[in-house]
Formats: sequence, structure tokens, C-alpha cells
Amino acid sequence: MGLLGFTVPLGAAGAIALTAMFYPTVMRSSGVGWAMAFGRFGQVCSPLVIGLLLTLGWPPGQILAVMAIGPLLAALCVLLRSVFVRINAPVADVRTVSEASA
Repeated sequence: MGLLGFTVPLGAAGAIALTAMFYPTVMRSSGVGWAMAFGRFGQVCSPLVIGLLLTLGWPPGQILAVMAIGPLLAALCVLLRSVFVRINAPVADVRTVSEASA
């Protein structure tokens, strides 16, 4: 539980920073606002869902495992995006770099 309490806020802050990188400048504030709104929605709804699952008799370990699916999928998406950005990154033209330094 301590590890969750430490890492979830860090992940939320990182998600906001990544959102700012995804959107073009003209709509960046709207994109970040929507991302923060969905994060707050999750912060409000997840205790309700956890309470419902506890009422239905789910063991706490199973609830934590189910609630970890969302963050794990988000981490996978960020990892895949970083891989695709590196694959599709433009390679600097050697002639342009040598001409600029001369």
C-alpha cells in the first residue's frame, strides 16, 4: 500500500507532462485539461468501485490486482510510444550538419 501511495501521484504527474507533449500548441491546454479531468474522475470513482468489490466479498489482494490493470496498460502504452517515436525519428542529414558548423 505504501508503494502504491508513493507511485500513483508520481504517475499522475508524469501523465500530465506526457499529455502536454502529445497535443499541438494550439490545443495543448484543452488536452491537458481533459487528461486531468479523467484523472480526477478516476480518483473519485475508484474508491467507490473498491467499496463495491469489498461489499461483494472480493479479497483485498484480488482487488489490488484488478485495480493495477489500468496503470499497467498505461505504462505499456507509454513504453510502446517511446519505441515507435525512436523508430520513426528523423535522422539528421550529415551534409546539413557539416554545412551548419562551417
